[in-house]
Amino acid sequence: MKLLLAALLALGVGTAQDTSPADGVAAGPVTRWTVKVEREDGEVFVTVRADQDPLLDVLREIAAQAELTIDGADSSWRRTLVSADLRRRPLRQVLAFLLGSVGLRGEVRQGALHLRESMELAEGVDSLREAAMASYLRVLRDFPEHPLADDAVHSQALIEEQRERYAAARANYESLIERYPSSELVPQSMFKSGTLLMREGAWQDAAQRLSDLLRLEREHDYEPRARLELAFCVAELGNFERALYMVDALESIEEAADVDDERRRAHVRIKALAGLGQGREALALLDEVDRRLGFATTKRESLALRASASESAGLRDEAARAWLSYGRLADGAERANAYSRAARLALDSGDELAALFVAQLAKREGVELPDLTREARQRLALDEAELASATTVQRLARAERLYSSGLRGEALKALQAIEPLTPALSPEDQLRFQRVYAQTLGAELDVDAAISFLRTALPTVQDPQARRELYLLAADLLEQAGRVADAIEAYRGKI
Repeated sequence: MKLLLAALLALGVGTAQDTSPADGVAAGPVTRWTVKVEREDGEVFVTVRADQDPLLDVLREIAAQAELTIDGADSSWRRTLVSADLRRRPLRQVLAFLLGSVGLRGEVRQGALHLRESMELAEGVDSLREAAMASYLRVLRDFPEHPLADDAVHSQALIEEQRERYAAARANYESLIERYPSSELVPQSMFKSGTLLMREGAWQDAAQRLSDLLRLEREHDYEPRARLELAFCVAELGNFERALYMVDALESIEEAADVDDERRRAHVRIKALAGLGQGREALALLDEVDRRLGFATTKRESLALRASASESAGLRDEAARAWLSYGRLADGAERANAYSRAARLALDSGDELAALFVAQLAKREGVELPDLTREARQRLALDEAELASATTVQRLARAERLYSSGLRGEALKALQAIEPLTPALSPEDQLRFQRVYAQTLGAELDVDAAISFLRTALPTVQDPQARRELYLLAADLLEQAGRVADAIEAYRGKI
C-alpha cells in the first residue's frame, strides 16, 4: 500500500499546473484558493486547492500555517499562476508539485522555505511528464479501485492539458466521470470537459456537458461558472434571447466574483444584444466595459465583439475594419471566417475593390476566398461593360482606384484599355494617366517596362513642371529597383 501511495504522490512534479481554455473560450470566474496544514506524528501534511491562482500568495499561506519563513521569493511570482487539487499530502511533495510545475524548486531547512529557480531544461520537464503518465497508467492498471485512482486519472488529464493535448485531456476527464461517478472530482471534470469542448467550437456538446453538471444532485462550487459558460454556448448557438435571459438570471442570483467574471458576463450580454439586432446598445456596453474593465489581455475577444456589434448596428465599414483586424490576430477557422465576413460586408456595401483588397490580404495569410473573389470580379466586369458609356476621365479614376487598392493587374488592364483615348484628355489628366500607368507597369511588370513607357511619353509633354514630375517618378522607380546610377541620371533629366 505504501508503494502505491508513493507512486501516486512522488510523481506530482510538473503535473499540477492547470491550463485554461484558449483565446476566445476563457473560463469563467475562479474560486479563491484554499490551504489547510495539519500535523501528525511529526509530519506536516498540506491540502491545497487552487485554480490559476497566484503562486506567491499560495506559498505565503502554506508558510504561515506551517510556521515557516520564506527565503528567495520574487515579487514577480505573484503573476505566476498555479493550479492544484492536492488532498493531505506531505509538505515536501506539495512544494515539489507546486514549484516544479512552474520551473522552480524549494526545500525546507532550519524553519525556512528556501526557493530558487530550477535549472532543468524543458526536455527534462517533458521527460518527467512522460514518466508520470507511464507510472499513473501502471498504477491504474494494477489498482483500478484504489481510493486515489480518481486522483490519478485527474492528474493524467492535467498533464495532457499542459502538453496541449486537449482531446486526450478531455478523454481522461470523461473517463473519470464514467469510472468514478461518486468522486468529488466529478464536478470539476465535467466543467473542464465542457470548456475543452468549447475550445473545439463544439458548442452543442459543450452545452450538453455543462447542463449535465448543473443537473448533478450534489453541491459543488462550479454552478455559477457552469451557468455562465452555458449561456456563452447558447449565444454561440444563436439562441440570443435565451442567452440574455440566462445571464440576467445569473446576475439576479449572484454578484460577479471578480473582474474576470464581470468581463465574461459582459461578453455574453454584448454577443446576445448584437444577435438580437440591438447593435448600438451592444457597442455602448462594449465601450463601457473596455473603458472600465479593459480587454487588454483579450484584444481578439474585444475585436470580435466589436465586429459583431457594428454589423448588427448597420455600421458596415466599422464592422469590416473590425473583422479585418480580428482576422490578423486569429488563426485557423476563426481567421478564415473573419476575412470572409470583412469581404462580404465590402461587397454588400457595393465596394468590390475593397472586397478584392481583403481577399488579397487573406491570401497572404494563407486564406483563400474564391467565391467572394469571383463575385467581386464578376461585378467589376459588369462595371467595365457599363464603362462604354462612361467618359475617359471616369475610367481613368477607376483605374487609379484599382491601383491604390493594390489590384495592380486589374489596374493595368483598365489603363491599357483607355490608352488609345488619352490624346483627347486635358494635359492635367494626361499627366495623371502617365503617372499611374508608369507606376502600374513598374509594380506589375518591371522597372524597364515603366522606363520605356516614360521615354515614349516625355516627348509629348510640353509643360516643364509635368516633365520634371515624370523624371522624378522615373528616378524613384529606378532607386527602388536598386539602380542608383540610373536614378541619378533621371534626377538630371536623362533616362
